[in-house]
Amino acid sequence: LNSLVTLATDSNVPCPTCNCATPPCQCGDTGTCSNNPLTSCTVGGLGPFGATSNDCQPTGPNVSGGGLNISFAPATTATRTFPSNTPCTGSGFTQYGCWIAGETQPSACLKGCNGGSNDSLECSVDGDCPGGIGPHPCQPLCRHDNTLDPGLAGADEGRCVLGPVDRTCAQAHQITCTQDADCIGTGPCTTEVRRCFMDPIVRTGVAGTNTLVLASTFPIPGTTSPAVNNTAGLPGPGAIRYPQALTIAYCGDGALNQSSEECDGAADANCPGACNNAACVCNVVCGNNAVDFGEQCDGAGQAQCGAGQTCIAPSMTNECTCTPAICGDGYKAPAEQCDPGAPPGTPADDNACPGTCQAALCTCPTAVCGDGVIAGAEVCELPAVGCGALQACAACTACLP
Repeated sequence: LNSLVTLATDSNVPCPTCNCATPPCQCGDTGTCSNNPLTSCTVGGLGPFGATSNDCQPTGPNVSGGGLNISFAPATTATRTFPSNTPCTGSGFTQYGCWIAGETQPSACLKGCNGGSNDSLECSVDGDCPGGIGPHPCQPLCRHDNTLDPGLAGADEGRCVLGPVDRTCAQAHQITCTQDADCIGTGPCTTEVRRCFMDPIVRTGVAGTNTLVLASTFPIPGTTSPAVNNTAGLPGPGAIRYPQALTIAYCGDGALNQSSEECDGAADANCPGACNNAACVCNVVCGNNAVDFGEQCDGAGQAQCGAGQTCIAPSMTNECTCTPAICGDGYKAPAEQCDPGAPPGTPADDNACPGTCQAALCTCPTAVCGDGVIAGAEVCELPAVGCGALQACAACTACLP
């Protein structure tokens, strides 16, 4: 995950939202960006801050340079274990282990005795913890709390035993608060002891053929802003459980679920009873005096073509299409990239660039890799628009792991 980090001014709306025409918004709905009503957007995600979209980019200063390069690899349905394996660098914390070079302290937990006669009591030095565990029993004290994630066995979540205590919005713990009024649509304002990572960090996935959970542990680098690093605890460790549902589409599954398919088994509305099930395309016969799927016309004297046009004969190049091509007739001729159609009764033939076919030109807009819009011959957009889980878009031409 290459994550760009920008500064925002409103903790209740840290990212611009995609305001759809008919709330409540759902993924796939269209609307306009809250920070620029002239920019159209498609809802790509729903969360406690509202509907968000890659079309609505934040305008605050970028504090991550080229982005925080966070590697989930390997994400697995097995178990990932991440022990602290490097000394912390913060003053008063160099005797403890951290997970990534440059990390100042293992957690924000207040120091307490780990074991011994003063177990769980506050401490300042190891001598305050007689009989404690390990060479440094006085430590930022983090203990297991399975109530944080009771649905997953071996969740291994932790909380600071002695604090600090945070006041946060119940539905968006990223937002601090002092009263319910501070949590607009994300309340109420609740009090909780801060969460922490156990050492080692353990995350276990769940295997499955249709549904599964991928797990990973990983280091997160710091930003270019010391203030952001201090607030977020960066650089530092991260962990994720990523639920997935697999949908496998293939020729022969009896459903039109790929752009290359014209028919598939009983899903043959385009050519009833005439599907080539080996290739999932319609058996088109130019010259049978019937306009089959994909044909514009068929047969001498047929009236499918407009004034001044003729139907190209069978066995000729571009057979069973009208010539010359007419932009706006709703049929994408071989010489056209798309056809926007024209009212009434002529729907667009614009699969190459849905909704953006240029009228009178019958061409798709010039694709610009990096503008966030999949256009023209692009199959995806940076960084991963149009790609699957754990994939990235490469040069707008392919989705790669």
